[in-house]
Amino acid sequence: MKEKRPLLITGIILIFFNMLTFSVSAFIFKQPSNSITIKLNLGNILEGQTIHYTPNNTPYLNDVLFITTTQADVYLYFDTNLDEQSNNYATYQIVIKAGDTIPFGSDYSIGDVVATLTLDSPDATSKLALDVAGYWTFDYEITTTAKSVNSNQTTNVSITVMLKVNST
Repeated sequence: MKEKRPLLITGIILIFFNMLTFSVSAFIFKQPSNSITIKLNLGNILEGQTIHYTPNNTPYLNDVLFITTTQADVYLYFDTNLDEQSNNYATYQIVIKAGDTIPFGSDYSIGDVVATLTLDSPDATSKLALDVAGYWTFDYEITTTAKSVNSNQTTNVSITVMLKVNST
């Protein structure tokens, strides 16, 4: 009996360390978070002119944003510098729509408006929940109306999209 006791104790110790390792590896988990910045270069606009850019007349706005998720409940947050454009534009509106590719089972449909960003509301007021995992694309439609200016102006608009998993 005494010969089996060291084996039994060794076995119990090994089981204990395996359980400890499992609990530590299950405890240490980093929540993924990523961001991407898209800079819009729409070309020239004349004072007082209104231009409506769509994927049909500006092809790079088609599927301008694409994301692959491996789980549901990934949230998108949109942040822009549109608030800095009010001196040059009377109107600057970016409508973000669900693109041509939406994962099966989603509540979204192609063409659904998912966010609208304007001079007065330059950041999405709520997060956009990607309700199922998979490959997503988004289109932009942009309407701009230039104000009168004293000289030619260069403007740069950027949209930062931040992705967070299981965010509240």
